[in-house]
Amino acid sequence: MAGMDIKQFISHNLIACFLVTFATFFSSILVAQMDSAIGSYFWFPLGAIIFSYLLFDTKVLLGTWVGSVVSGVLFLSAWKGLGGIQFGLIESLLGSLAPLIAIAIMKGFNLSDFFNAEKIDFFHVSFLVILSALLNSLFKFFLMFNYAESQPDPIDFMSTYLVGDMIGGMVFIYIGTKVFPLFSPKNKSI
Repeated sequence: MAGMDIKQFISHNLIACFLVTFATFFSSILVAQMDSAIGSYFWFPLGAIIFSYLLFDTKVLLGTWVGSVVSGVLFLSAWKGLGGIQFGLIESLLGSLAPLIAIAIMKGFNLSDFFNAEKIDFFHVSFLVILSALLNSLFKFFLMFNYAESQPDPIDFMSTYLVGDMIGGMVFIYIGTKVFPLFSPKNKSI
């Protein structure tokens, strides 16, 4: 944590936790009845996680994970039938790690220039959202495959989770850059 004091670390992680919790709360309002085997076509939490990493770098992993766990406990009753909190902890961790793995892959291919001339580069960020959504959907599918009593239909599961994460992620990031006028990509290390 060189260059970052503990107060900044805590505040950034609390903001990330709030963003993920808010995104899940808002998404759960849009989806009246959540079926864990079939996702939503409009799901914001992955966008909140990616946005948190764009704002504060990868040091907010703890905040995104805690926000995801808190959200699951408060808003997603689907965990109850899938192994409870153990399932939720793993699902939340995988959801927080998917964008970090996508960032690492993009860095490996020199595609991680998310900011260009002090502005967000939506082309690279869009690719980040798509790759993160793909990884997140695959992680969740394999996790559901191991925990669910009846196996989810792969086509329905992947299409709804993938599309929901992509659309929700892009919308959240776009709105986030408009709502947070203080969003400044200066000195970003992602």
